[in-house]
Amino acid sequence: MSLFKQLKSFFISGRKRRYSASSPFDSGRSINRYTEHSLYWPDTTLYQELEQSYYQYFIGVNTLMELELNDFEQDVLQRLENIFQQNSQALAEQIPRLPDITPKLLHLLRTRDFHWKDIAALILRDPVLLLEVLKLANSSRFNLQASEDKLEHVLVQLGVLEVKKVVMKTALKPIMLIESGYFLKHSGCKIWEHSVKTASACQLIAQKQKQEPFDAYLTGLLHNLGMTIVVQTMNSVQDLRDAPRSLLFKGRLLKLSKRLSVLIAQNWGLQQPIVQAIFEQTDEFTEHKSVLGQILYQANTVCMQHTLESVGRWPSAGNSETTAQMAYNRLKPELDALTAN
Repeated sequence: MSLFKQLKSFFISGRKRRYSASSPFDSGRSINRYTEHSLYWPDTTLYQELEQSYYQYFIGVNTLMELELNDFEQDVLQRLENIFQQNSQALAEQIPRLPDITPKLLHLLRTRDFHWKDIAALILRDPVLLLEVLKLANSSRFNLQASEDKLEHVLVQLGVLEVKKVVMKTALKPIMLIESGYFLKHSGCKIWEHSVKTASACQLIAQKQKQEPFDAYLTGLLHNLGMTIVVQTMNSVQDLRDAPRSLLFKGRLLKLSKRLSVLIAQNWGLQQPIVQAIFEQTDEFTEHKSVLGQILYQANTVCMQHTLESVGRWPSAGNSETTAQMAYNRLKPELDALTAN
């Protein structure tokens, strides 16, 4: 069965499926499907233009050409296609894994009667996570003068949402921020930067739409995971005499990247609305999108434009009164502040 048929079956049956309450990623609140367009929806042409410009920035080329696939491009695409043909055991080895402590912490944090001392005890077992929590608490944003011996109090001050966010960022950063190798050196940090920026934009939009903020944040953080595997695959191809330069390669590569993101989200056992929102970004999905799918689409569009403007690859529209530009202008100050930090 093709991946598309598997996903179609998954979401059709998902409408009747009861998801386990023990899922560590379940926020306990459902995200309802929308009945009318309540969000700004970027038109397809704008999105495609931004996506192509961002792809060129991402891999470091100025122009793409109408060419047949070269040997490098064919090799990369074949290796990526082979991932979907593997058995479940081989597939599991290709997909990155979350640290064991991550689902444990998220499971505790979603329960109503958890104790902060239990959360603190788990965090103390992970030096990297502990450092990130203290770094956040001592940042100019919170300025809590935090220390390890006051961790429980620090966590209370930060609150559930911020603790969830730092747990996921700490777990995903070593997976997505990889800089060794030719393509990873040029593109690895861009994956992480775009994911964090999109996650923050998703949270901002969700809060304005009265949706669950952590689900939106997590969706934005995870939506580009497939690109990590794509870049690692490009890096593994030894023959670098042919550069990725064709429009055909770009189109097929981006489709595979989105499919891989869905596959990882499923493999990690994320709740259905998050998996669906990521799936709704693929070309295979043509039905109406969920609210979370709309939020991700808008946030991703805005963040691509924000990055491209900052590097001089997209013209600034200034005070343009188009719906798209006004939506962008509303989020730009927050994105500027995030980039500055």
